Amino acid sequence: MNTDLSPISTFSDCEECGAKIGEECNDCANHSSRIHYFIENAPLDLPLKAQSWSFNGFPDHLKKMCLEDNDSIFLNEEEYMVWKSTL
Repeated sequence: MNTDLSPISTFSDCEECGAKIGEECNDCANHSSRIHYFIENAPLDLPLKAQSWSFNGFPDHLKKMCLEDNDSIFLNEEEYMVWKSTL
């Protein structure tokens, strides 16, 4: 399995394009069925990994701004605080 895949792709199928677990497709990270399934069903360590993966390519000053704005893509408020405390 490709370790460069997003945590979403490594956890859930995509109903919109048919990509299976561990498969990427064109724009799969934007397919709502895959993202919502991931948010609802992934164990906590995977949303934490997804949050970190999402901001991975950001310069440090942008990461800081995102954190200050409480910008969370995959986490609820409690999970977000856990993630923020790990940085």
